[in-house]
Amino acid sequence: MINKMMEISKKLELDEIEYIQFMFTNLIGELKEVEFPANLWKEMGEGTGIDGSSLGFLGTEQSDLKIIPDLNTYRVSRYNKKIAIFISDIYNNNGKPYSGCSRHILKRQLKKIESKDLNFLIRPELEWYFMNKDLKPADNGTYMDTPPKDAFHHLRRSICSDLIKMQIPVKTFHHEAGPAQQEIEFIAKPALVQSDNVQIAKMLIKMHAYENDLIASFLPKPFPNEAGNGLHIHQYLERNGKNLFSEGDNEVSENLRYYIGGIQKHVDAISAILNP
Repeated sequence: MINKMMEISKKLELDEIEYIQFMFTNLIGELKEVEFPANLWKEMGEGTGIDGSSLGFLGTEQSDLKIIPDLNTYRVSRYNKKIAIFISDIYNNNGKPYSGCSRHILKRQLKKIESKDLNFLIRPELEWYFMNKDLKPADNGTYMDTPPKDAFHHLRRSICSDLIKMQIPVKTFHHEAGPAQQEIEFIAKPALVQSDNVQIAKMLIKMHAYENDLIASFLPKPFPNEAGNGLHIHQYLERNGKNLFSEGDNEVSENLRYYIGGIQKHVDAISAILNP
């Protein structure tokens, strides 16, 4: 831990960082952050307190929580290169993981998967609409259109360039089916890393939209007569680099059949989280 803290100190100096943001996700999936001057890293590097009641985590009578940065998530912000970002985990004041922290919930499940000598990878596809200030689609493009109908190809490409520079690898990107609807698909990565990437990517997309007098909407169905926004999550189980969902010449394996069966069995509980 001490060596890692010293390593971060050197990175902060090398990258000429002036401010640091600890980011975390609240109960309804919103990305939050607290910021401080980089010269306080030695005092703040082991975390800081937050008011859980103001974030919907706890009642006012027991509101104190702590966020602790995951030091492996260090990256430099693309919208301000003087800011370094860490994704943080939420803890109770007694030092135990807070039960409502989505990162802790995921890590508990990943630990079970890893105990079976498995790796769980995901490949998300983000979809959103660019809207004008009147909340209408900002272009009339359709699926995989080219410019000029794909009016925001330059903006989407700029977003992807920034994602790549923030250690978020991109696979493909294009205009989606709806007017001014966009899609970016990531390259498969471990689930925890990719979950952090989705949160940062959504923030970055919204920032780019804001700077161009647009609104980026990830709402599932912003327009009743147009295609909805999906968040497709391709899932992989691997053991020793082998895809356990494929058998022979791209045939469906028994592992995949059981995996799908498990999703179907728990679909009500899954929907309560993913489609509230």
